[in-house]
Amino acid sequence: MKTYKSYLVVFLLIGMNFSMQAQQAEAMSEVLKTLTLEQKIKILEYAKNLEKEMDAAILKQMKKLSDSNQGKLIEYAQSVSSDQSAKVRRPKAQPTIDLPMTTVEFDKTSHNFGKVKEGEIVEYEYRFKNTGKEPYVIQNAKGSCGCTVPQWSREPVLPGESGMIKIRFDTNHKAGNRTQKVYVSSNTEPAVLSLQLTGVVE
Repeated sequence: MKTYKSYLVVFLLIGMNFSMQAQQAEAMSEVLKTLTLEQKIKILEYAKNLEKEMDAAILKQMKKLSDSNQGKLIEYAQSVSSDQSAKVRRPKAQPTIDLPMTTVEFDKTSHNFGKVKEGEIVEYEYRFKNTGKEPYVIQNAKGSCGCTVPQWSREPVLPGESGMIKIRFDTNHKAGNRTQKVYVSSNTEPAVLSLQLTGVVE
């Protein structure tokens, strides 16, 4: 009878944990809908830092154990890792906006502007065609820094039609080998595409 009650308590605790995780995931999903790509990247970096803090806490606790128990802890961690690898499947990337998926084809996603003098403005237009069956909608386009500014087709691009994303790179105080990126969020798979400008600023 005592064993049965123990199992019941464990079952209830597990159920409460899953329910709490579901609520937390739902709450986070609602917040993410209101954020820009840059803000989401900041949150991702913060989450990674939290994970590092957890790693440090585990290692700190491990040092307090005897050599024998440290070995047991490592074996247990390896078994947990094996179980997770067998059970967990990575989810497919989801579009950043709730729209029918389509496909798009760019003429190129990377352009080398060669060598320019510091202070010059570099501009390049990336052209694309909607090769899918649904309108192509660019939700957002964000440069990797304030010196790299994109301009893009704001209206939906219908199937079979073409559009462009123009990138303007201000080379002031940017001497050296450069790789400037613009992250484009849209209703495609993957949901985020990277466009690059590369070259040398002298």
